[in-house]
Amino acid sequence: MSFKTNFKLEKIKFVLIFLTALLVFVFGILGFKEITGNDFNIFGAINSTIILFLLGTPDPIPGSTFLLITKSLALILFGLGALSLVFDRAQNVFVIAKIRFTYKGHVVIITLNEISHKLAKELLEKGHKVVIVENDNANNFIFQTKELGGLVIIGNGSDGHIINDAGITNLLDSNRDSKTNASYVFSKRLNIQLFHMITDTCTIRNLLEQTEQIDTLSKIINYYYSMKYEFSHELKEHWKVQNADLLVSELESCLHKLSYSNEKISEGTIQKRIIMLLSKKTGIHYNSLYSKLSVEKRWNILTHRKKDSNRYAARQLSSKFSSLKRIGCEPLTVENITHFYARLAPMEHKRWTAEKMVFNYKYGPLVSDKADRYVLKDVLKIHDQLIPYDKLTEIEKEKDLNLFILLPLLSRIYKSN
Repeated sequence: MSFKTNFKLEKIKFVLIFLTALLVFVFGILGFKEITGNDFNIFGAINSTIILFLLGTPDPIPGSTFLLITKSLALILFGLGALSLVFDRAQNVFVIAKIRFTYKGHVVIITLNEISHKLAKELLEKGHKVVIVENDNANNFIFQTKELGGLVIIGNGSDGHIINDAGITNLLDSNRDSKTNASYVFSKRLNIQLFHMITDTCTIRNLLEQTEQIDTLSKIINYYYSMKYEFSHELKEHWKVQNADLLVSELESCLHKLSYSNEKISEGTIQKRIIMLLSKKTGIHYNSLYSKLSVEKRWNILTHRKKDSNRYAARQLSSKFSSLKRIGCEPLTVENITHFYARLAPMEHKRWTAEKMVFNYKYGPLVSDKADRYVLKDVLKIHDQLIPYDKLTEIEKEKDLNLFILLPLLSRIYKSN
């Protein structure tokens, strides 16, 4: 149903209700005049007619055709109101069910106004799924948004149950009230980390496309660390590969060479190149390796905290690129980065330390047992490297270098997006 049709139906409904109410009063007054005769009082007649709206009986004396018509119209009016409420409620239930069973990776916009409608329109035209949470069911933008393919839930955007019904993936909040906006409610009542105030910026790039870029960079950062520190174990355990450590070194070299190739670099390009090389070197089928060593597989086994850690590192890339440029590290190559690393390493360690402190980590010694180490690091949030950079071992210092060594590749992806 088109926006124009919806709008016409709303106008027709309003006119119908208004005319019905007017007729109730006209026939009611005529009916009471017919009954009361010379004792007729206009104010008394209006008062009695209002009582008829509640389907009451203002006068026990029957016999007025006008009053019979009045009661019938009042009943119709009451029925229209009740039917409208039931229809609105049923429509809301249908929309919520549709979101739960068929929507994934959608955007939720809280409060529909001129700016948020413009963003919803742009998102829908770009192929994104959009869900609107709007408290005012008379909002004119609702019909326009539905016409474009958006779904609308009528409810309060600061209500946790409504937000749960909307199925949060990405959130654009146009409500500026600090005590009722969704970001405040989420930080206090819900475990939602990714949201934007609509007043932060009004471009789709900054609101969503930048988020997609951060996720892509985060997954590549994680894939690099996984390849460097986990692939060897996976190859030995699942496929009994004897020279796994040597193969990982070859994979790392292959990854760095991609930085200087002319082909378009993406998450898929990196994954395909790495797994194909492994398949060629080991004779293991590509699909078998893919099942354990794909980008998505390595990403999905992470805890939410570790995913956030990779996102945090990805968000800092622009400042790293700027810092490297300021100190004269150009062009951005592994050789130049290694040369300047003595100046870069303390900065990276401070960034990492700040990140851990944000997540409430405390300094403490770790043990060698894998299970106990997991409890200390991931549950109790204890880490033994929350110390000044010059106190780290050489092996620990090398870990800080890893991300910088990956910068030429990340720079290609960052600029291409």
